[in-house]
Amino acid sequence: MKPYRQSIIKELVERESITSQEQLRARLRERGIAATQATLSRDIRELQLVKRTTDGAYRVAGAAAACRPSWLGPGWACLGWHCLGCAGLSLVGLG
Repeated sequence: MKPYRQSIIKELVERESITSQEQLRARLRERGIAATQATLSRDIRELQLVKRTTDGAYRVAGAAAACRPSWLGPGWACLGWHCLGCAGLSLVGLG
């Protein structure tokens, strides 16, 4: 059950803006997965989830580092989620 629950947690935080453990717990419950706060805390730690500074939503640590869409010119990187297309997110010059 743990690997399945953790895969669902990853899917949820990649697709939605989940900002609290209670919100995450509710979304899991909608999928028929019961989890205690202690279980979620362990899962968050094991999955290396961190909160984005922009909106406080969970994300996988280091996920933004790989974001370099083709439309960004050389010397630029996105500080947000690539799946959001970098629209409206902070960009930083690397050079």
